[in-house]
Amino acid sequence: MQTKEETFNFENAFKDYFAFGWNETQSRVHVTALEKGWYDDVKKPSDRNQGEVIALIHSELSEALDGLRSGNPPSEKIVDRGFSQVEEEFADVVIRIMDISAAKRAMKEIERLMSENESLLALIEMKNDE
Repeated sequence: MQTKEETFNFENAFKDYFAFGWNETQSRVHVTALEKGWYDDVKKPSDRNQGEVIALIHSELSEALDGLRSGNPPSEKIVDRGFSQVEEEFADVVIRIMDISAAKRAMKEIERLMSENESLLALIEMKNDE
């Protein structure tokens, strides 16, 4: 019989830790979005205009690209923490993605995709070992 230590699986523990951290942060981001009025109907956040959300994410990425093209200057919004413009815009992208995925309850799909990618990586590694 194996002990608990012998059956510990680092990869599964990491996935659980990642999912917990993501879900915890995602919930905080989503509550903040609801409180700040990002939704017309807080009782139905999944009804938010998806095209508008994608456009907002695209806009943040365009601002990151503009930052890169102009030498990635320090952020004008987060001046006291040493962030660059690109870091600021990437954070905005992640916040918007976390918010809308909370509204759409997307974590299950993310977990499924991660599992598929792991299977694909295993196949690639097997092929490379041949």
